[in-house]
Amino acid sequence: MTLLFEGGGTMFSNVVQIAMRHDLLGTPDGQALLEFCYARGARWDIRDGWNQTSFLELLECALQHRRRELCGKRSIEDNLKVVRGILECQQDSHNLWNGSEVREKGDACETTFYYMLRALAEAGLVGLSIARQYISTAEEFGAKWDAIAWNYSPPWGIYEKGKLTNFHSLVDLLGHAGCLEHPDTVTILSRALEFGADFAVDDHRPPGRRRIVAHIPNLLWTCRRQMLVLIALLSHDRAITGPDDVGAALNWLALLVKRQHGPAISLKVGHPVVRLVFSFLPRVPPVLGYDFKTEGRGGRSFQRRHRSAEEGL
Repeated sequence: MTLLFEGGGTMFSNVVQIAMRHDLLGTPDGQALLEFCYARGARWDIRDGWNQTSFLELLECALQHRRRELCGKRSIEDNLKVVRGILECQQDSHNLWNGSEVREKGDACETTFYYMLRALAEAGLVGLSIARQYISTAEEFGAKWDAIAWNYSPPWGIYEKGKLTNFHSLVDLLGHAGCLEHPDTVTILSRALEFGADFAVDDHRPPGRRRIVAHIPNLLWTCRRQMLVLIALLSHDRAITGPDDVGAALNWLALLVKRQHGPAISLKVGHPVVRLVFSFLPRVPPVLGYDFKTEGRGGRSFQRRHRSAEEGL
């Protein structure tokens, strides 16, 4: 089961792929198959020649991050139950997420958790509830954001993209998936910056034409600026929201402001309601501060220009 294949993968990882293709794992027959493999030395953290594990093989099959003919008929939600069941049986589940590469033992690296984030982006799942469930499951079983070498870039470049760090590679994938401005993307990138990612570290050459470049500070502040503008419009009767949409909570918040202070009051920075709104929004790492003028890299960008919060207040 520990035999390494020349093209990548191990005997056990291939068994996992075939078992997931036929929806065996999570069933009594699948458990018997795993016990058979365990008895012959199989482990979920065995690394192949590409430095990837059998557990990563399981995740990619669970996320259907393969050609459809290589995936089973179960839904991604059902596959998550299979993944949780396997994690619950592991004594050191954190090792499955944060395993070190061969560069130097203990150093941050491209962990299985990082590859799962990439798979979620490539599959277009970021922004959906199932992506949040996978991330929360990973954190529950020991995945660490600071174990990822966010600022590491391989010695090779990617055609028409350049030499990307792990952080910018994830940003590029999220851009191609069309979910850069989604709050879940903002949360993922914020966590990366909180735990060591540097948005200013990038290829010194101009990005290639296939590369999607985001203005990271603007991206992470957009949600807050838009929320402040919307609350200002609501509190001055310049915008309305219906009771059956997402804006119902904002409508309630604006009515609360009117009842307490009257419709003529304007919200200021530091106002209790503004601080309350900030507490509900994705965290912005202190490294970005309150500077909206930070220059980003050139190249294509999916970011739009937004009014500053002060204009709406």
